[in-house]
Amino acid sequence: MFELAGTRCPEGQKTTVSLKAGTREDGSPIEIHAVVLSGVKRGPTLLLTALLHGTELAGAETIRQVLDHVDPSALAGRVVGIPVANPLAFLEHAQSTLRDGLNMNRVFPGQPSGSITQRMAHIIYTHCVKAADAVIDFHTNSYPAVHWVIAKTAGDELGTKTEGMARAFGLTLGTQVQPRFAGLLFAVVLGPMMLFGCAYYPWAQLKAIGAFQYLFLLNPLTFVSEAMRLAVTPEAPQMPLALLALGLVGWLAAFAAIGTRAFEKLAIL
Repeated sequence: MFELAGTRCPEGQKTTVSLKAGTREDGSPIEIHAVVLSGVKRGPTLLLTALLHGTELAGAETIRQVLDHVDPSALAGRVVGIPVANPLAFLEHAQSTLRDGLNMNRVFPGQPSGSITQRMAHIIYTHCVKAADAVIDFHTNSYPAVHWVIAKTAGDELGTKTEGMARAFGLTLGTQVQPRFAGLLFAVVLGPMMLFGCAYYPWAQLKAIGAFQYLFLLNPLTFVSEAMRLAVTPEAPQMPLALLALGLVGWLAAFAAIGTRAFEKLAIL
């Protein structure tokens, strides 16, 4: 049976493990909570971490949804989720830990007798990273920034598997382009898509250029931008709702079909 920090994690169940990293000034413990979702079949261990930076919230919700929606009866191996890796920075809503001014993302593997950020990193590294076959660390960017997958690869078996994970994570575009060409992908594909994706201007106002307005519908980011604009600034000029819904559903279906097919070819089983 899999154990994390001395806690037994039965197959087919979800187990929460509290990792104590120190104490606060009032004597209350500083704990990092790891949730282990154990499958009923043998397999690898995937570690998901988020909120190393206390202001980057999206990863914690991503991990929650993964742990809530993955069926352990269909899971081979286990998923270990740490939604809040730096509880001090999270509670202070700060990028780094205010107590010692350190950025947790820069101190791994940490030190058992170091400052509090170094001790928290050491706890995570010792009990969770070392127990994992693969690690995905979630960070958060702001709209309309590009979603990046950063992976360190080498010309060995581990590097090949890492590159496969990074490409699969990108789904449609990521599965078609190797990570080393990410810069070229941004310059040639994603940059122009953002520029002509109505992120900085409403699609409705493009009627001034006549029929060329409809060429922007060939860009999936146009519909994403218009949906965001409708949610945040409904008083601004809007794309017709029926057209917006049709574009979102159509592009989502197309990208899901293409990306899933390519993902299955690259998946590491």
